[in-house]
Amino acid sequence: MNIMKIKRNYILLVLIMPITYRTKEQRINEVKPIIQKLSELKIKASEHEEIRELLQKIQVYIHQGERIEINIPFPIADVDIVGVLATDVKERVYMKFTRHND
Repeated sequence: MNIMKIKRNYILLVLIMPITYRTKEQRINEVKPIIQKLSELKIKASEHEEIRELLQKIQVYIHQGERIEINIPFPIADVDIVGVLATDVKERVYMKFTRHND
């Protein structure tokens, strides 16, 4: 089997496969570790506008079920908050702090 045939079959498979959406309960369970980590690091929304913005996006994700890509600068720690709040169960939900590339 040549590479082009494999790629074509993969593309067809991706296009044909249905999206399985997370339920509201699953979305809540996916963001719990993120909120717990913020709490563990003692990062409070009352003290940081960036965390308030993140929590607002998490609320939209939970209640409306929208896929949200996160990229919020967090200058006080010289990092960006990046991640994905995914609605498809095959896609990973994650959040991480990444250092600025200067």
